[in-house]
Amino acid sequence: MKINIKDHEVELKQTMRSLIYFENIMNKPFNPQNTTTMDLTVLFLCTLLASDKTLHLTYDELIDAIDENPQIFVDYTSWFIEEMEKQAMLTQDTHVEVDESKKA
Repeated sequence: MKINIKDHEVELKQTMRSLIYFENIMNKPFNPQNTTTMDLTVLFLCTLLASDKTLHLTYDELIDAIDENPQIFVDYTSWFIEEMEKQAMLTQDTHVEVDESKKA
């Protein structure tokens, strides 16, 4: 998904780097089951910065951009939820039943 922010178009990527940035800034791991608005906005900033290393954006600038155009945060959170659902589907337990009577 592409986001336009500060006259810069960024192709968002959910990466390990964005989670590491988040942990360094917030001094805690990201927990999607117990998240706050601040957690989401910080993760948004981390995702932007990890997705485009040429982007120079502060947290205050991100909040100003969201205040000017709240739709970018709505778009980000929708995209993030979809990404989390995709990852959950990929990591679901693919339990295969073994017929004990056929073991040698």
